[in-house]
Amino acid sequence: MMTTGDEETLPLPPAAAAARSRSGACLLLTVIFHPNVERIGARAWRPVPDSGVCLQLGRGEPAFEGPGSGAQRGLDDPYLSRLALAVRGGGDRWLLERPRGSSRCRVDGEELYASLQVDGAAMRRGLRLFLGSGVLLLLRLAPLAEAEEPPAPAVDGLLGDSGYLRALRRQVLRVARSEGDVLLCGPTGTGKELLARALHEASPRREGPLVSVNVAAIPADLAAAQLFGTARGAFTGAERDRRGYFEQAAGGTLFLDEIGDAPASLQPQLLRALEQREIQVVGGPIRGIDLPVVSATDAPIDAEGATFSRALRHRLAALELRLRPLAAHREDIGLLASHYLALAFEAAGRAVPWADAADDPGRLARCAELYDALLAYHWPGNIRELANVCRELAVACPEDLSLPTALARRLVAPPPAGEATEAAGDAVSEAEFAEAWAANGYEVARVARVLNMSRGAVYRRVRELPGCRLAGDIPREELQAALAASDGDVAAAARTLCVSHAGLRARLRVAGERVAEGT
Repeated sequence: MMTTGDEETLPLPPAAAAARSRSGACLLLTVIFHPNVERIGARAWRPVPDSGVCLQLGRGEPAFEGPGSGAQRGLDDPYLSRLALAVRGGGDRWLLERPRGSSRCRVDGEELYASLQVDGAAMRRGLRLFLGSGVLLLLRLAPLAEAEEPPAPAVDGLLGDSGYLRALRRQVLRVARSEGDVLLCGPTGTGKELLARALHEASPRREGPLVSVNVAAIPADLAAAQLFGTARGAFTGAERDRRGYFEQAAGGTLFLDEIGDAPASLQPQLLRALEQREIQVVGGPIRGIDLPVVSATDAPIDAEGATFSRALRHRLAALELRLRPLAAHREDIGLLASHYLALAFEAAGRAVPWADAADDPGRLARCAELYDALLAYHWPGNIRELANVCRELAVACPEDLSLPTALARRLVAPPPAGEATEAAGDAVSEAEFAEAWAANGYEVARVARVLNMSRGAVYRRVRELPGCRLAGDIPREELQAALAASDGDVAAAARTLCVSHAGLRARLRVAGERVAEGT
């Protein structure tokens, strides 16, 4: 245990000054890693007073609450000094002071020996505080209203306890009860599909089906048939009635992912379906529909020059939820990382490294170092990228969660200049994309995971590159020739045509073209 006999004590600010800040700002602390992993996600905050010490941080103070409960207590780590750090200042001038003889403190990876001056921009971005040997906190200058956001009921799939996640959970519960159409907007990898499922599960239609459709994957000439269904005899090979996605979702929810990539020819039909709540079956009658439609996009559909129908955009967004990039709610990284690491280690048949490390300070310190690296990274691929990194760690890292060299190099990559990119795939060269496209069987979902791109971004790259195409793009004559040459073996034909096996089977099934059984 670290000795605390030589600590310096700094005076607390007057109670009246600490009670309420005229600036409307506060210092928000969030536990990113703690030897007691149940404390991850707990938070504490102090209003910024007009003068004096803003915050004193140590073993017993301040009191942290949560996550998920109102119980309050200090960090209670025996390797922390009673007073480990004091923060003073306001506006654009801040001073971090480590009292003489106190426990170790690192700020954004650098040892703090006495004091450090920090500007307001850095405080608003957030500072990583590594205290003692195994406590990692995020310190951020935040709006007081964000810290005062009350806890919200749990919502499946929405993990995190930041002010943003608390507010988002409340929005989801309110929107789900309305049963209106919802548009989800946000960067790739922020969890729009999880949010769509959460909306469905929280709605009165939770017992009905949730039908998920990737609009970008539907060839333009088949879009109406897949969405609205076909009547027997509507075209050659249509030997029976086939329900479209709208009718399959009856009594439940229809989720239209990547709606920003909907073909221009489909957009007027979607607009009519949503406005009139009825669909025109291809070759058949008009039928009424009774279901909410949740749509999602990471495409800039509101940008100047965008070709997306403004009328459809506004109709889709009877209600709208915007998802933030992970870098905008870093407080949730600890909880998210713990969740995905636990899932990944369970899938790998291994125990999480901290499960039996309570009495091993060195092992706990290495776990905290990992979380520090995760907190420092800018996450251009957002939550999807974090989940992928956790899976890599479960497979590649040793028992104590030390970072493998290749992964460590990735996580120290500097963020892009200016705003963080919302499309990590923009940096992928044509050659790299073509190689990944072929190596992953021309499967959009697999390529998206490997290259850390959204599926919509993959579809856009496929359409841009002359050597890449989808099963729906193959001319009928070329398709029939490939099937004939392979004796109807769809898998062999897909390899010959350099398209996805699953995509080719889907095209044949919808178009009514013959396919060899069992292939």
